[in-house]
Amino acid sequence: MRRTHLHFAALATAVAAAGLALPVGADATTAPVPAPVGSGQSTSGFPKPNLYVSPYGEAKGTISAETRAWLAGRHATLGTIAPWKTPDNGKTFSLPIGTEANDTVSTLEGGVLISYPAGFTFRFPQDDGHDTVVDFAPTYIRLAPTDWSVTVVVDGAVVAEKIPMGTISTAGSLATLQPTLTGYKLSNVDVYWTKQMSELLAGTTNGTGPTAGSLALSFTPYFDSVPGVHH
Repeated sequence: MRRTHLHFAALATAVAAAGLALPVGADATTAPVPAPVGSGQSTSGFPKPNLYVSPYGEAKGTISAETRAWLAGRHATLGTIAPWKTPDNGKTFSLPIGTEANDTVSTLEGGVLISYPAGFTFRFPQDDGHDTVVDFAPTYIRLAPTDWSVTVVVDGAVVAEKIPMGTISTAGSLATLQPTLTGYKLSNVDVYWTKQMSELLAGTTNGTGPTAGSLALSFTPYFDSVPGVHH
């Protein structure tokens, strides 16, 4: 399959101008990938890439105060599924990005879809003494329209695939696009909880979900053309 490197500025311009899938030289197909390393296993297939933004990179983010307060109210904890990391008990997170980190970019499903094979994991204590474990993996960021979607795995069983976890402003995100010495970055992209995810979490964990429309997290992705860059 021919894979096309797509300069990120060109990707941003095309998405902003057209709001449509980008033309590429080969169609994407679906292939199974290993299940994420976590408490649950997803049966989702991953789209094979028919284009890519960068071979290397990193994204760093912050879990919002609103989300941390909701988790604290539920006595719940947030973690990550490798290779994602959260070094400070769920306040911030980081993940490798780019084709060398096994994420893919495809033009399936009416838009540009960036797929990551891992994500977040939540633990919700229950009255009977056990924890309900919710994995958000794989993770998908869709451009035009823009959202942060996930496959939801509750106690090892897939309950929803590619469900929007949060909304992202396409125009607001692209407005932060700027070059770096090794590529490009988007700065502090905000993700807001969807009503659909709030209701799903409330129903599957026997408690309240996050407030729909509240800030879930912010993240800054760095798209690099060379390996080993520390941001």
